[in-house]
Amino acid sequence: TGWLGGYNFQWAWSSAMAAARAIRG
Repeated sequence: TGWLGGYNFQWAWSSAMAAARAIRG
């Protein structure tokens, strides 16, 4: 859960930011 968990969290954060930018346009 250490490195893998951090990797998943970072991926989720990046995806959320990208989605927010796409929605904002």
